[in-house]
Amino acid sequence: LPFIFASFFAPKIIPVLLGSQWENSGMYFLLLTPIMVSTVLTSPFVYIPQYFQKQTVAFILEIIINVLKTIGLIIGITISTNWAVFLFAVFGATGHLVFMVYNYNLVKKHADRV
Repeated sequence: LPFIFASFFAPKIIPVLLGSQWENSGMYFLLLTPIMVSTVLTSPFVYIPQYFQKQTVAFILEIIINVLKTIGLIIGITISTNWAVFLFAVFGATGHLVFMVYNYNLVKKHADRV
């Protein structure tokens, strides 16, 4: 929760702390917030597919996440750098959401068997 508040105020805080030449980095920090938050929320669950011997599916999902991030970057770069960073973050967070849905369905399927 404090991270989310810090990310919203990053465009104001970073230039004060590091100098005016860092003004754009605060904006990029804010634009990358969706993927940073989704990465933190997803990271404890990365071992679930290994537990159920589904590493190949998890690897394929990771490839899909990287392809989604690349697509977002390519689409956004045609508009502007800010859009490229934002779409990279949103498409990556969407990929993490798909990974979490897969993990939920995997755990639910194996819980029903027990």
